[in-house]
Amino acid sequence: NQLNNIDKALIFYYLENFSGKEIAAETGITEVNVRVKLNRAKTKLKELLKQN
Repeated sequence: NQLNNIDKALIFYYLENFSGKEIAAETGITEVNVRVKLNRAKTKLKELLKQN
């Protein structure tokens, strides 16, 4: 529950091999913003996994 909904969605799309362009189309955010948010979400997820 430590990842917000957009982070969860971005991680899901990433794991399903969606391109940045496809993720942007699905979420309604820009492709550049997808890359930034996805990078932050992956970093946050790594930190959460290290804690457990």
